[in-house]
Amino acid sequence: MIFRLGALIRTYLFFIILFVLEKPLFFIFQFDAAREASATEWLMTVWHGLPLDLSCAGYFTIFPALFLALSSVWKIPIRILDSYFVVALSLIFWIVIPDIDVYGYWGAHMDAPSILFYLRNPGDVASSFTPVMVVRDLSLIAICFAGSYFFYRRWIGQKAERLPEAHPLTGAVIVAIASSLFFPIRGGLSTATMNVGRVYFSQNNFLNHAAINPVWNFMDSFQWRRDFGRQYRFMEDETAAQLFGALSPDRDARPRDILLTTKRPNIILIMLESFSGNFIEPLGGAQDVTPRLNELFETSIAFTNIYASGTRTDSGIVAILGGYPAQPRGRIMARPDKSLHLPSLPKVLKAAGYELSFYYGGDENFANMRAYLVGNGFDKIVGEGHFSPKEVRTKWGVYDEVLFARLRTDLNSWNSRRSEKPFFKVALTLTSHEPFTLPVAPHFPGDGLLEKYKSSLHYADNALGDFLDFARGQPWWQDTLVVLIADHGTPLPNFKIHEPARYRIPMLWTGGAIASPERIASIGSQTDLCATLLAQLGFPHTEFPFSKDLLAPHGPEYAFYTFSNGFGFVEPALTTSFDCGAGKSLLSEGDETGQGLLRGQAYLQTLYDDLEGRRSRPNAADNR
Repeated sequence: MIFRLGALIRTYLFFIILFVLEKPLFFIFQFDAAREASATEWLMTVWHGLPLDLSCAGYFTIFPALFLALSSVWKIPIRILDSYFVVALSLIFWIVIPDIDVYGYWGAHMDAPSILFYLRNPGDVASSFTPVMVVRDLSLIAICFAGSYFFYRRWIGQKAERLPEAHPLTGAVIVAIASSLFFPIRGGLSTATMNVGRVYFSQNNFLNHAAINPVWNFMDSFQWRRDFGRQYRFMEDETAAQLFGALSPDRDARPRDILLTTKRPNIILIMLESFSGNFIEPLGGAQDVTPRLNELFETSIAFTNIYASGTRTDSGIVAILGGYPAQPRGRIMARPDKSLHLPSLPKVLKAAGYELSFYYGGDENFANMRAYLVGNGFDKIVGEGHFSPKEVRTKWGVYDEVLFARLRTDLNSWNSRRSEKPFFKVALTLTSHEPFTLPVAPHFPGDGLLEKYKSSLHYADNALGDFLDFARGQPWWQDTLVVLIADHGTPLPNFKIHEPARYRIPMLWTGGAIASPERIASIGSQTDLCATLLAQLGFPHTEFPFSKDLLAPHGPEYAFYTFSNGFGFVEPALTTSFDCGAGKSLLSEGDETGQGLLRGQAYLQTLYDDLEGRRSRPNAADNR
């Protein structure tokens, strides 16, 4: 019995050691953020991360415990235990190593719903990883697996081969002792079960993230509930309705200013990949990164306090076209049963007689994009397959200049047809997406990620400027509104996932259809484009509950954004962000009374109530 009990303890310690060693590896890969902490804080991260490590190790020890118990009654080949460790170690390192890279992009650990969603298009996902990264990660997985399996064989496997015969009661005793793993797995006997909030200990949220066991987090995300109405319950429904009601302006009110010269302009909406306000000079960002866009601030209607709704392109598309916020968990575009029942700007314009076209230089099937676009009435969708294989392209698709060339060709065709219908054309750029490869010499020298990103913005800005130069010379320009808005921001140079600066983006309206240049400083979100534009066109927007007219008289000023299992809320005098998993405020400035946090919680609770009701409730635009 002692021999088997020792094997059980060694197995549990084996997995604990693996998970503890993951944390120094995480610090090495995220060194820019880790070096802000002291060596003491690094050790505290390991210490405070132990609850999740103990829990995860407990799960992985269950099968070996059963093997040790049953082998005391029946002779079981050791290769069964060896095979289990092969599978378990492969699973662990295929989560741990990619998670380190994903964290660098997302500022959060991998979760299963997002990964499974994006893996529907594995070729597009692979485009985010350079050959060096792939080779490095595969090498690390192989090295870590080989080293860990060798350690297992020397410390556990070889000894298990020599297990002595045991009394049948030994198996029952081993099972009884192994059942004590229930305590670290569950996190004790209290009513609160194990969760990521157990490991939070620092005001530096990076250290909290480093303490999280990525394998436990990934496995836990599989059980994220799909019944939206039972998630994110912060308060009584009546209280949430009252707080959210105060955030909803009078949707029947006329805008205080009319910005356009015509009620039915042609509309070109250009979503700019990863254009962060922190790199646009008129928004207080870096100089000389987007000179062509900077010039537009003098001749356009510039909204100077706009925030992205989330951190991904698919969330940005729904926020911009549907006025619907990103969610902390999951992706609404992955749920056609929900997303196609949402209101949308394209549906309204389609019903008003607009021709709808969408242009993207990559795979339009990525992230369920095509289903969303078709379901929202786009007559024409141009994707990677519509471009010649000979055309120069990035791993994601054709370069922005090629995309704009195709858009120019189609606009010339529309002009020659002399169509009586106005057009609504949407273009989504992609060259400023990592890994930031360019068809020209980089404007900013250097091999660092920041320099590559800035050079990609500079290139994309120039391609955009050339397209607008073309558009100004066309006969349809005087009747056209061009809307420029980013799909999301970027964590560069070193923003944490919860910080509002991470979400600052540009939104400009230009074109011959604008009445005069203007700067509008009202705080708003991507989601507010729908209501603001529809109000200018004279269309009602009551069916867009999360989109407000930025020009509504006496309208509230705020922006709501989400990140992995958390949200942020910005008002003129306060900013707050909250980690829902940990139940912990990450940022609170000017919110001493906590009212901003309550409004953000009411907003999120109302959002999930609305999502729950979307399955069987078609929106008004479907019945026009």
